[in-house]
Amino acid sequence: MVDYIVSTKLPPLTFVDVFERAKEHKCFGPWIGFKIADMIDRCLGIKVDFKDSDMFMFDSPSKAAALVYEERRPPGGAVMWLLNEFADLKAPPLFDRPINIQEIETILCKWHSHTHGKYEIGKDIREVRHALSEWIGVSDTASKMLKSMPQEIN
Repeated sequence: MVDYIVSTKLPPLTFVDVFERAKEHKCFGPWIGFKIADMIDRCLGIKVDFKDSDMFMFDSPSKAAALVYEERRPPGGAVMWLLNEFADLKAPPLFDRPINIQEIETILCKWHSHTHGKYEIGKDIREVRHALSEWIGVSDTASKMLKSMPQEIN
């Protein structure tokens, strides 16, 4: 599936290239198309150009952006304000480029859930560390991943 999605042309792929190919799969909608493009860029290291992808912000991050905008009223809106706020930080896990729209989408989504009591800070780290720990001694990959994970937040 990944080979098919990235085979549209030589890198750099555009967000739309990946997004449209991903949506061809049964039950794959816009949200997973966005996430697949994000994972291909960050996890596989295949460059995806996310220019103009902010129009694909989904319900939860869009609502969070509206809340941020109401509080801050920055020129250019909440997404631009957040990009400026995080301009000095590099995007994990490669730390090879500045924070971009895909990280802002995740930040807004998690923040929106947190403000509505549906997501406590550190939840993902705790859950992933727990799941990986069950594979220690079984999978070298799980051990390596667990070693590179941040510690739990108390």
